[in-house]
Amino acid sequence: MSEENRDESVSGDSYCNDAHTKSSEESNEEVHLTLAQMFGSAFAAMIGVQSKDKRERDFAKGKASHFIIVGLVLTAGFVLTMAAVVSLVLSLVAYTQDHWAPVNTILKPRWNLSA
Repeated sequence: MSEENRDESVSGDSYCNDAHTKSSEESNEEVHLTLAQMFGSAFAAMIGVQSKDKRERDFAKGKASHFIIVGLVLTAGFVLTMAAVVSLVLSLVAYTQDHWAPVNTILKPRWNLSA
């Protein structure tokens, strides 16, 4: 093998390595946020504890439409959770009133002081 062929093969290999490096750098720039990262960021933003670094990462790598959808899902989950908690509390209040009714009649004041 002549020296010219060696130089061409070496430069060809380095070109391939450069091309591989460039494609991996480009793929790093195109990396999008995972679903878990988006939900975590949206939840942290909802409760007000989002860090500056993560907020900048979200604006750099995330899409607004994805965060809007995640925000709507989290908001719907919050509303449904609050509705379930209120329903549970009201059913417990109704249960205790039904079961404490005999005690309430015993503890009712005997004198009507409002007249």
